[in-house]
Amino acid sequence: MKALTLHQPYAWMAVTGLKPIENRRWQPWDREVIEDPPLNARLSQLERRVPWRGEFLIHASQHRPTKNELLTIYSWAQGFLDPPLSPEWPSETELVYGALLGSVVLSDILPKASTNPDELEDWRLPGQLGWVLTEPHAASYPFPYPGKRGLWECHWELI
Repeated sequence: MKALTLHQPYAWMAVTGLKPIENRRWQPWDREVIEDPPLNARLSQLERRVPWRGEFLIHASQHRPTKNELLTIYSWAQGFLDPPLSPEWPSETELVYGALLGSVVLSDILPKASTNPDELEDWRLPGQLGWVLTEPHAASYPFPYPGKRGLWECHWELI
């Protein structure tokens, strides 16, 4: 199963459903999908791939934010919650690091956001694609696991 490593508290927010958009500069691709050899020979490598969608695991990185960084992130995120909620935001010592936390489904990818900060929608960052995360599922317990950059293959199935 594929996995994506996120810094905390974004990993926690993704598996709890508080973060419906993940901003990325890149799009995940399936491997070559066109089976017609004559057509395949005429297409570039990029044209033979299609955007990937599906369920993947959320891994929390080892990066530990400071208390001030967490307060800034939580304050920013609070403005996007509808209706405004006051979830019990975990402290830097309550967050789990270096572990698989659960899963989400990548259901769509929004086009690059505006580079004008005044035109940005909730959760979007300037000039980045918006991965739409649905069906969040927090694992019963975090499973320690080494992470990687990008969308990577994880050989562990959450039960």
